[in-house]
Amino acid sequence: MTRLLIPDNCKTATTANTRYETVLNRSYQELAEYYGTAIVPARVRKPQDKSAAEASVRFAETWIIAALRDRKFFSIGEVNEAIAEKLEELNNRPFQWMAGTRRSAWLEEEKPYMLPLPAVPFEAAVWSVAKVPNDYLISDGRNKYSVPYNLIGEKVGIRVTKTAVEVFCHGSRVAGHRRLQTIQREPLVKLEHMPLAHQKYLAYNAGDFSRWAMSVGSMTVQYFLTSGAVPEQGCKACASLTKLGERYGRERLENGQDRPAKAAPPDKPNDSNRFGITRGVSYFRKGGDRRWYSSQLQDTSFNELGFEDRLGLLVTAEWNRRQTNAVKRLIHNAHFSAPSAAVEEIACYEDRKLDKAQMLRFSTCKFVDEGHHLMQMALVSGKVAHFLRQPGSKTPCTWLLVSGICNEKTGDTHISTRTAPASPNSSMPGSW
Repeated sequence: MTRLLIPDNCKTATTANTRYETVLNRSYQELAEYYGTAIVPARVRKPQDKSAAEASVRFAETWIIAALRDRKFFSIGEVNEAIAEKLEELNNRPFQWMAGTRRSAWLEEEKPYMLPLPAVPFEAAVWSVAKVPNDYLISDGRNKYSVPYNLIGEKVGIRVTKTAVEVFCHGSRVAGHRRLQTIQREPLVKLEHMPLAHQKYLAYNAGDFSRWAMSVGSMTVQYFLTSGAVPEQGCKACASLTKLGERYGRERLENGQDRPAKAAPPDKPNDSNRFGITRGVSYFRKGGDRRWYSSQLQDTSFNELGFEDRLGLLVTAEWNRRQTNAVKRLIHNAHFSAPSAAVEEIACYEDRKLDKAQMLRFSTCKFVDEGHHLMQMALVSGKVAHFLRQPGSKTPCTWLLVSGICNEKTGDTHISTRTAPASPNSSMPGSW
């Protein structure tokens, strides 16, 4: 193996080769590290950096490929044998301008500087990056393998060879598995990669539960294990029983088993909504909204009213409460910056020239339903004018002209407003 490798900038050799850094292909870098050599890629578009390789390619095209261009081959083996024969002829061919051949030059000048090869050939690997899911399993494309559960959510590097699967995180090897050669339904999971709760769940079996029952004197475990078709059907109930023993102690667990179990009351139909909106006396007898009912009992003025009138007041109060709660929910879900603000609280001072009645009418948006929100634009004698139908007008034929004139020298703007009725047969104002 040579001390230096000078490849081209193909993607199998380099990922990026800029003026400031060189990023090598990870598998190619592993090969160089395994054989103890260094990779120094040639500069981009600089073939003179690897002139010896370019010359060797020219010799191979002339003395091997061109010499075999008229022969026909029927297998890859035949092609390799013919190439080996022509390569031997090329290496033993004497130089034209110096003594010796390429083989003799390699043996005398280059071989002493070569690095020894390892005893085991290099095994190529494929790298990939994946995020560890909640089941702490990664895939090689065919099967799944476990990684430590504390790496859930982390990005890890996966190195896959023909016989092994390795996982790396932040440059450290965190897991390794023997690669399965056939597709398996179940993943390959190591016990040390699982959290303690999962390890404990896998360890559940009928024998352990029976031994635990003998230590605490519980016969309920045997009932759970024998009540089903197979003992595994009772493992979940036995596991819950062991947790109760760890939580409350063995003594309380034994005392609880000696008590007779009380039969659960039969399920009753849900009649919470059977009263509907007009809830009657039975609703308030069963609970209801007692606040309004209590206020009627405390106020003697309600005694003069009849039963139907008092019931109507209760239903009205309930309906108002529902409407208020609905509005509160809408305001809460809207996330207003000032949820307590209201149109009624606007300060309509005289100097502000605000009509409070008009503001309240705008807040209901009724003028939209009445069609009083139409807007048109026009150019009136060189002025930009906006015709806005007044929402506050009593008739839909009243228009408001808002015009603006800008002084180009001073930059001042004069805004004026006028009202005029529209013509009977047109939607535009008749005269100003």
